[in-house]
Amino acid sequence: MSLFSDIYSEHERATLNLLQYAERASWDSSQVCHPGTRADILEDIMQFLTAPADNISTLRIALLTGVVGCGKTVIAHTVAKKCAENKCPMLGSSFFFSSEFDERRRPDRLFSTISRDICDLDSTFRMAICEAIDRERALASAPMRRQFDGLILKPAQEASPHRTHPLTIVIDALDEGCNEDLLRLLETSVALVPNKFRFFITTRTEATIIQRLRNLDHISLKEINIRANINCQDVKVFVNHALNVIAHNRRIANWLDDRLITRFNDHAEGLFLWASTVCDHVGVCPSPKEELDDILNNRELLDSRATEKMNKLYTNILSKCPWHNRHFARRYQSCLGAVVALKRPLSVSSIGKLLDENADVVLHQLSSLLIGALTPDQPVQIAHSSLRDYLTRCDRPGSYGDARFSISEVENSQHLALRCILTLNRELPKHRDAVAILVDNKREAGHIPRLEDGVITEHVWYACEYWANHIQDIKVASNELREALACFQEYCLLVWVAIGASRGTYFSIGKFYKWSKVLPFPILF
Repeated sequence: MSLFSDIYSEHERATLNLLQYAERASWDSSQVCHPGTRADILEDIMQFLTAPADNISTLRIALLTGVVGCGKTVIAHTVAKKCAENKCPMLGSSFFFSSEFDERRRPDRLFSTISRDICDLDSTFRMAICEAIDRERALASAPMRRQFDGLILKPAQEASPHRTHPLTIVIDALDEGCNEDLLRLLETSVALVPNKFRFFITTRTEATIIQRLRNLDHISLKEINIRANINCQDVKVFVNHALNVIAHNRRIANWLDDRLITRFNDHAEGLFLWASTVCDHVGVCPSPKEELDDILNNRELLDSRATEKMNKLYTNILSKCPWHNRHFARRYQSCLGAVVALKRPLSVSSIGKLLDENADVVLHQLSSLLIGALTPDQPVQIAHSSLRDYLTRCDRPGSYGDARFSISEVENSQHLALRCILTLNRELPKHRDAVAILVDNKREAGHIPRLEDGVITEHVWYACEYWANHIQDIKVASNELREALACFQEYCLLVWVAIGASRGTYFSIGKFYKWSKVLPFPILF
């Protein structure tokens, strides 16, 4: 029951009851951040939410994004709790989307729920809504844009002059409940809301959402970098606390030390969800000490009770990809397979050039599982090694996966071998003049000119470095590969060696030579 329900008139109560309300969509005090963690992020968010209206100018939304499992929802619960316990900023409403609950997997009840919550706090806002519904009863069940105008925008404009403190609206997991209508409202109409009403929103790094919201004047975007030192330190603090609780509850003496915590933290790779899942699992095992040791020595021993949560999450995300789009479906295996099989990370643009594919089509759609997928020149990495394990095993029984999600690291490494050779055959002849001096007998002894940075592009340099590594995974050379290798030998071999020398790198042909000797039909230079 509302704390302010006693001030409602019977007419107001009857009118507001026409608005649909999403039950159990509000914040939960048991889901907040562990004390001492996420201090920097929380400080940034609270500074925005508490700033004087003149200081934030056009800003209306603080948008927090990050890969799956990085802790966005816990931060949202913490922000909601802080606002609920303070008058500045005051918590107007919180709505936590969730694909597990019918009322919370769609935005149908978002604005009606928010407006009813704010009515408990602001009499001017409440009067405006009641008058609007009196004028037009259909507003209570109107389409989203009309509800936003009538239940949020106009009441906020009337209430704003009378507010002394900012009011916060928290929306978590936008990616789980967003549709085109809501996204368009966030793009445009929210900018018209008075700046005493502020939104804190979290979402995974979904390509559609982030690309459309990232460069707008009324939105401040912050991305959680799970590999940042401060994030890894926060995970370490959480892990240390969680394991100490287990040790205390299970009466385990002389278990924890800095080395164990560091090993655990290294395995967590900055991902809070993985760390908490393992701690939950270890905490209920008959022998927590031995179980954790097994996990840290061999993660495959993490049994289904712990991996099930991660696997179901990955399955849920991948199942929502646009498999009906023939371009996505055709490129999924090669593009995500390249991310899995590459010897070192490359940017989206370089992956596309190496594969001769439009990698954006796939990798942007998978941005909630990858680091760097939305930035063309940032190396793309799998967010956590548990995803790599899932992708390479999800076609097995009991994995909660789907064969269409499965990635073969070996097969994609074989494909990369061919793509590297084809890339070198196409690109290296362009640099023959740049390294010609290296085979000039009149060159000064011991002097090797260095090519300027950027002359050899990222994907070409990768092909130079790793074609011989990838080729080790090929057991039977196709005719296409044989022809490409013959072309490489005739036109590109010396240029390849010279380019390596110009970058201070020695390229050895030894791996290739040993590989070719064991083929059914040897290929020898």
